[in-house]
Amino acid sequence: MMPQLRGRATMRRMGDHDHDHDHDHEHSTLGEMDLRVRALETVLAGKGVIDPAALDVLIDTYQTRIGPRNGARVVARAWRDAAFRDWLRRDATAAIASMGYSGRQGEHMVAVENTPSQHNMVVCTLCSCYPWPVLGLPPTWYKSAPYRSRAVKDPRGVLADFGVALPESDRDPRLGLDRRSALPRDPAAPARQRRPVGGRTRRARDARLDDRHRPCARAGRGGALTMAYINHADLGGQPGYGSVTPEPEGERFHAAWEPRALAVTLAAGALGAWNIDMSRATRETLPDYGRLSYYEIWIAALGKLLAARADAVASGVAAGRMLRAADVAAALAKGSPTERAATTTARFKPGDRVRTRAARARHHTRLPGYAQGKLGIVERVHGVHVFADSNAQGLGEQPQWLYGVVFDGTELWGAGAAPGLRVAIDAWEPYLDLA
Repeated sequence: MMPQLRGRATMRRMGDHDHDHDHDHEHSTLGEMDLRVRALETVLAGKGVIDPAALDVLIDTYQTRIGPRNGARVVARAWRDAAFRDWLRRDATAAIASMGYSGRQGEHMVAVENTPSQHNMVVCTLCSCYPWPVLGLPPTWYKSAPYRSRAVKDPRGVLADFGVALPESDRDPRLGLDRRSALPRDPAAPARQRRPVGGRTRRARDARLDDRHRPCARAGRGGALTMAYINHADLGGQPGYGSVTPEPEGERFHAAWEPRALAVTLAAGALGAWNIDMSRATRETLPDYGRLSYYEIWIAALGKLLAARADAVASGVAAGRMLRAADVAAALAKGSPTERAATTTARFKPGDRVRTRAARARHHTRLPGYAQGKLGIVERVHGVHVFADSNAQGLGEQPQWLYGVVFDGTELWGAGAAPGLRVAIDAWEPYLDLA
């Protein structure tokens, strides 16, 4: 799990070419982005959308106050306190909150445990969901296309990129998929780990290019491109992205403008002019997604959201919803919980055999492409949560039952699947039918 992979990793650049990027045009691109972010910050501050002082608080919070040490404390307590470990397995959100770690990107936590026969990994194949309160911002390797594409299919190969070799006795490299459906985070596995067989980590080459991958388009009849919804971020199982490249632990930003981009995006979102699912849909459909780095994607999507939701932005400003510096801590602690009261009975229960829908969605969805039309087993019932598919389209929350569903590797990848591989995803009820 993540503390085992404790962060020496990042990514290899994903995209179209493989040589070092020490050219002058890279320095000019950095300068252009720095100017762009500063200009955006100035304009938004002038219009009353953001408070510049709040940006400084946000940056300080994520650079100095929130990070992997929080998760390490949770795991260490689970090692020495059996009652806490049981609580963590039953209700990770409450157990972790009891130690003071909760809020944004940690509203709904699930803890999984490594055992002598099962090793867990967590990946977000659709974006970069990560348990911020306990591990801080996602490292570059976690957001990279090599990790997001390969972890669901070749977990041992990915671990080898980190210099980690599991003992041959670990024949069940279980994968817990963190895709920010509604339960976005599987925090650290609380079992003590045997000492892995390690190798020397490698320095990343041009780690700034941290989220590149090839854009895609869909051909219609006669070879013409259709205008169907195209998700450029659905990377699980896609080939051709190479190996994951380690980077020094603690590196979260690779340019001076990146923390400002993070803070501007978070502060603008606090107005309530759009929801997180609208934001994800905007990012994943950017035509140039494959040419942009991670925070370049954030800034490009923010520009589109500000334009598309201009009336809602104006309403938020008029209502005085701008995030002030004094309110940052409380806003982050509150987060945006997605669980809602049940108004129907759950259709499925643990142990039920289900099949995911096979048709491609023509809108934002949290069902990854590699898991569509596949047979799995319901393992958990997570309760009722805001339905991302409708929320992204502005159709309201339409809360739905959410389930943890487990698939055998052979069901997903055929006879050549990694031995013992099982993949777990969170899936809303509309994604599933009884098999």
